[in-house]
Amino acid sequence: NPLPHSPRNTGEFHDAFGNKITVHAVANPAKFGVEPVIHTERAVGFGLIEIDRATRRVTFTNWPAWVDMAQPGAKPYPGWPISFDASACGLPRGRWTLPPIEDTKGEVVAVSREGDLIYKFRPRSGRFVPPVPGPGDYTVQIGSAKPVTQPARNG
Repeated sequence: NPLPHSPRNTGEFHDAFGNKITVHAVANPAKFGVEPVIHTERAVGFGLIEIDRATRRVTFTNWPAWVDMAQPGAKPYPGWPISFDASACGLPRGRWTLPPIEDTKGEVVAVSREGDLIYKFRPRSGRFVPPVPGPGDYTVQIGSAKPVTQPARNG
């Protein structure tokens, strides 16, 4: 299931353990026309991760070893950079939620079920409605406060 307008070997796959993964970008070996070919045709380079804490935007960029990224017009490998909203990663998606937490004070919120951690997330200060994967009772712990068990609601 390849991603449109992306280099080869991107898309949805199963890894060696059968886990579903999505590859958004790769740096495949290719002929780049840069000497020495023994290094440049192996897709050597380095990665750069930029994190904007205010917006929770994360950007991954993969640069060829022969490119000076500080130069005007410098370009990373094809298909890069990849950006995403970090708050969208790992949180359950769906209609089930727990009762709102009116002020998290920016502390870590841990949500678990029957002793198994579902996720930990540091919401911004203010109101946070913890998403959960489905119906049932979940335990919520905010920072170092005592854990509280709450039922999920469909909403």
